[in-house]
Amino acid sequence: MIEEPPRLTLHTRRRRPTPEQVAAFRDAPVTFVADALGGSAALGGGIAPLDPAG
Repeated sequence: MIEEPPRLTLHTRRRRPTPEQVAAFRDAPVTFVADALGGSAALGGGIAPLDPAG
């Protein structure tokens, strides 16, 4: 039987960190930050930019 797909909730407004908050993490190893966030802010090693030049 075809069922109704689950409804998605799109969150378009997110609180962004201030420049000062970002600066506080400037010298922190990425792995430490990812671990502190439970891995929720980490990408897999296979993820790469489409344009390596930036």
